[in-house]
Amino acid sequence: MKKHIGIVVTKPPVYSETFITNKINGLIANGYRVTVFSNAYKTGNFPYKLVCAWSPQTRRNIVLKLPIIIYYIFKNISRLSKYYHITLGETGSRKYTIKYLISNFHILSHPVDHLHFEFAGLAINRETVAKALGCKMTVSIRGYDVSIQPLKKSKEIKNIWKYIDEVHSISDDITQKAISAGMPQNMPVTKIYPAINSQQFKIKDKPGSISSPLKLMSTCRMHWKKGFVYIFAALQQLKNQGVDFTYTIIGDGVQFEELIFTAKKLGLEKHIKFVGQKNPEQIISLLHQHDIYIQFSVQEGFSNAVLEAQACGLLVVASDAEGLRENIVHNETGWIVKRRDYNALNKQLNNMILLPEEARKKTAIHASERVKNYFDITMQNHLFNEFFAR
Repeated sequence: MKKHIGIVVTKPPVYSETFITNKINGLIANGYRVTVFSNAYKTGNFPYKLVCAWSPQTRRNIVLKLPIIIYYIFKNISRLSKYYHITLGETGSRKYTIKYLISNFHILSHPVDHLHFEFAGLAINRETVAKALGCKMTVSIRGYDVSIQPLKKSKEIKNIWKYIDEVHSISDDITQKAISAGMPQNMPVTKIYPAINSQQFKIKDKPGSISSPLKLMSTCRMHWKKGFVYIFAALQQLKNQGVDFTYTIIGDGVQFEELIFTAKKLGLEKHIKFVGQKNPEQIISLLHQHDIYIQFSVQEGFSNAVLEAQACGLLVVASDAEGLRENIVHNETGWIVKRRDYNALNKQLNNMILLPEEARKKTAIHASERVKNYFDITMQNHLFNEFFAR
């Protein structure tokens, strides 16, 4: 029988986190038993066992759940005691040890053979859980956890590495960022690129084509690190240069109102379309209706959305943020521009418009073929099967 894998997430995967869903589905298909441990409470039908941490929703039912909690305490008393003594020895504080025991109770009461954290930062204050469970501990590093989080929690990030047995990284650049964040150079690291089901993303009828008006798009959360402020500045220049275009943004997020305001302030409200969240079928349809995909992030681990755009035959321009430089081969499958440089982005958009049709077609087809050859979900599932089998 294959291992029982415990996967720790912030919350059950949403539409923008297909990379986690694909991993879980792949493990289940390969015969692994999977339990997902979530910081956030959520109900619903999931293809795996979901165990949530205590939350306001669960605390309201504490009286009803008390018999179950008591049962789990007695059932796992030796494991909880082991965790208490290990953590007390590490922290030297009974107060924090009890606090961490309560916050990690949902994991400690469901033993697994292999505990994996989907983001390195999720291992903070959980460093000794795997040791108490007597299992292997691994983490994925995806970008934010080694590029931005260390700016706020440098000491905490540096502390987790000594507890980790192996690391999954999504790109060489992210691995180097992790080393800068304190990961030992001799840490075992396995690089497994993000992937998509390329069979679902058929190349459009005219790959690399340019419409009139020009049709631009992005699919991502409305968050400062996605670089929308720089995209808008480049588009304002495009408008002033007399280029007729539309720019469609798929997704939502904390910056939604700010971006609507910014678009109006820059005189771009007639050019920019905010269409909200879309399901996978709707996204594919929209990809086939557009010419150029833009991913101008300030920080980006890799971006499955960029893979999807390439698979569909769009021309892609992206920033040089982290894994995007491995996602795209500059001047061969797309174009890489220095992050935050909206003047360079505007120049590259104009260059793409002026590029001969045959050259655009060649680039788009090359990009689509590369996605199928190197970033297909079948290959990723095989590599994760090997990673968790060790």
